[in-house]
Amino acid sequence: MPQVIALPILGVLVVFVLPTTAEADQALLPQALLGCSDHCGNVTIPYPFGMAKGCYRGPEFFINCTTGTTPDEEPIPYLTTRSGTDDLIQIHVTNISLKGELHVLQPITRACDADLNVGRETDLPLPPPFTFSNTKNNFFTIGCGSSGNLLGFRPGLGLDGHTLSNIHRYCFTFCDDNSSGNDTDLVITDDSCSGFACSLSSLPSGVQYISIILSRSMPTNWYSSYPCRYAFLAEKSEFTFSPNTSFQQLSNTSHLPVVVNWEIGDHGPCDLAQRSKHADFACKGNSTCINWPNVTRPTGYICQCKEGYQGNPYLPDGCQGDETRSS
Repeated sequence: MPQVIALPILGVLVVFVLPTTAEADQALLPQALLGCSDHCGNVTIPYPFGMAKGCYRGPEFFINCTTGTTPDEEPIPYLTTRSGTDDLIQIHVTNISLKGELHVLQPITRACDADLNVGRETDLPLPPPFTFSNTKNNFFTIGCGSSGNLLGFRPGLGLDGHTLSNIHRYCFTFCDDNSSGNDTDLVITDDSCSGFACSLSSLPSGVQYISIILSRSMPTNWYSSYPCRYAFLAEKSEFTFSPNTSFQQLSNTSHLPVVVNWEIGDHGPCDLAQRSKHADFACKGNSTCINWPNVTRPTGYICQCKEGYQGNPYLPDGCQGDETRSS
C-alpha cells in the first residue's frame, strides 16, 4: 500500500501519498527495447509494441505515434489496420497493458432522421492478433424505435476450421406510444436498458471484425423529443444508460472507450510455441507463458513475470527481482 504522510503547514494539513518501493521500482523498469522510445504523449508503449523499425516484435505491434497539429497538442498513438474495402484505419490507443489488454476509442454509429428506410453502418476492424474483449464490452442500441445489428467475424472458426465464422447480435428499442399529451412533452424515465429506449447485448469471444448497422425499426410519437438513435460497442464500466443524461452526452460524443485483447499469435499456444524451431518464443527470463483463451481453444499466449519478479516479461532481463533491482 502507498505510504501516507500528513504534515501541518501554515495551519493546513497537507497529505502526501508516496508510492511503495514496488510501485516506484515498476515505474523505473525498462518498458521498451534498448534505444527505443517508450512513450507517445502520455501513453506508455511497452515492448512487444513499438513506434520505430526494430522496436516492435512484428508489424502487428507497430504503433503510429502521430504528432498534434499544434505545439500544445499531445502526440496520439494509433494502431493501424485496414477495412473491408482496404481503406487505412487508425485506432486511437489510450492505454496498453502487458496483461493482454489494449484500451482504444471506437466510433459511435448515429442517425437523426425519421426515414424508416435509412440506415447507418460503421465497420470496426482489428488486425490479428487483436480481438474485442467479450468480458469487458457490451453492444448498446439507444433511441426510440431503433434497431441495432452487430455482425461479428471470428477468424479460423468456420466449419472447416479455417474460414471466418459469423456472429450476430440484435438489439431493439421501443418507447411507449400510449402516452398522452403533446409529443414534445414525452420523457423517458426507465434506466434499466432492457428495451425501453436502451437495449444491450454481450459479445462472444474471439471477435476480430465488427460491422454495426443502425436503422429505425418502427415509427414513434417520441421522435420530436428524441430524434436521434445510436448503436455502439463500449466498455461496460465507461457507459451506463441514464435517460436524463445519455442522449445529451451521446449527441456531443463521437467515440467511446473499448477494451481489446491482444496476444502473441504466431505459432499457437504455449506448448506449440515453445517447441517450434522457427518461433522466437516471446517469454524471456524469469517469466512464464499463459495461454490466452480468446475462444473455445487457445490460439496464442501472453507472458507474465514469475512471482517475486516484476517488469516487462517480453524484454531480455525484463523481469527483475528485489535483489536485481537493489544492486
